[in-house]
Amino acid sequence: MPKSLLSQISHPDRADRHGRIGRTPANLTPEAIRQVLDWGADGDLEAQDELFNLMEDTWDRLRTNLNKAKNAVLKLEPTLQPAGSDETSSELAAFAEEHLLDFEPPLHLGYNNFSQTVYDILDSIGRGITVLEIIWQHEGGVFSPLGTLKLPADLYGFRTISSHKRTTDLNHLVLYPEGKRSSPVEFTDHPHKFIISVYKTKSGALGANALLRCLAQEWYKRMIAAEWLLEKAEIFGTPLRWASYEEGTSQEDLLRVESMLQNMGNASWGLFPKSVDLDIQSGLVSGVTGAAEPAEQLIDAANKACDLLLLGQSLTGAEGGEGGSYALGQVQRQVELDLYQTYASFTRRVVEKQLLRPLLALNWPKTPRSHYPRLELDIPRPDIAAAKARVDRILFRELGLPVARDYLYRRHGIPEPGPDDDVSDFYSLYRSGKPSAGPTTREPKISAHSPSPTVHPDRPPTPSPDTPF
Repeated sequence: MPKSLLSQISHPDRADRHGRIGRTPANLTPEAIRQVLDWGADGDLEAQDELFNLMEDTWDRLRTNLNKAKNAVLKLEPTLQPAGSDETSSELAAFAEEHLLDFEPPLHLGYNNFSQTVYDILDSIGRGITVLEIIWQHEGGVFSPLGTLKLPADLYGFRTISSHKRTTDLNHLVLYPEGKRSSPVEFTDHPHKFIISVYKTKSGALGANALLRCLAQEWYKRMIAAEWLLEKAEIFGTPLRWASYEEGTSQEDLLRVESMLQNMGNASWGLFPKSVDLDIQSGLVSGVTGAAEPAEQLIDAANKACDLLLLGQSLTGAEGGEGGSYALGQVQRQVELDLYQTYASFTRRVVEKQLLRPLLALNWPKTPRSHYPRLELDIPRPDIAAAKARVDRILFRELGLPVARDYLYRRHGIPEPGPDDDVSDFYSLYRSGKPSAGPTTREPKISAHSPSPTVHPDRPPTPSPDTPF
């Protein structure tokens, strides 16, 4: 048993744990953002990640949409489906469910539990690449994950091909355990230790793959627009203090009035000569052009781009009175659910290949992978489930097309009952009109006038129009 399997290999410092933005230029310009993105495309993931940290910290819509996508997956109930009905497959599924879906590290260690691990894996939706280290424990002869630790971007990068020419292989990730570029370590040197989550949104080098790169310029325009609005609020939102004076007012009195006007601040009083008439006018809260304000349009455009990129829609996040029809809202909701399913399927593949399989390989080294259980993680879609049921009813009931039962269970995400499970055979119940041998206790109410299904000896029974599949 390798010692590194149970110990922590990476060593992030305290600043890394909280997301540094130290290398991000203080006075950001479009040219500075372009340079940071070029660094990321050239393999400097640390600089690019610091820009993404700043974007998430200063753009509420971006953080909300990222968390909306992540929470759509986190609220799902993952299940482990046995590969078959044999005893080994059932035992593997029960073992994996016990040691994978419920691990909870001690709070003082700061490691992720299963849900937090999924949350960090989903971080690659925006950032393109996320790396987590698995901390294993060995108790009672069983390997199980104690927790996971998300690595900061300075602890991994791309393999250097030639230090003299400063060229790198932009598709070959390596580990820098101490954050030093002079001592890279291959991830393959530590099997079963790391989860490398790569969410691709375009072809090409991995460093230029992050989805948030598309929003960097929109974020910059939003920041400039917000600064512009703040400056206008200071100018036009401050009440105007207007003092009129009669001709012949002494210079001494004018200087006193000027000083009072400048220093009134929040004071609700002033002492003026009789020759001076003071008028306080309310500030223009909405600015000059109101809703047509260019700065507000820039902010709105950036928010819509954020909605479209991460959620696939912008109608539900539209501001103001520009709403859409109910039908259009339903269409866009389906687009959003499709994206959520894409995120869920991506998460399922990462967890299954890089956490579930290592768990079983460490504890059942001689068991073929064909016996490994499948991880199910699907967004509930009643519309799709009903459509599948209608298709299956036509193909397998009405047309009599032969089909493997295992295929139907997998197609509909239904666990196949084991030999010792109590089952309810609703199909037999429908055909015979009698209660099944399962846990059902109440006898169904069947009218004496209800049509009986016709059973042909060479084909399945013809269902009535109201027969559910």
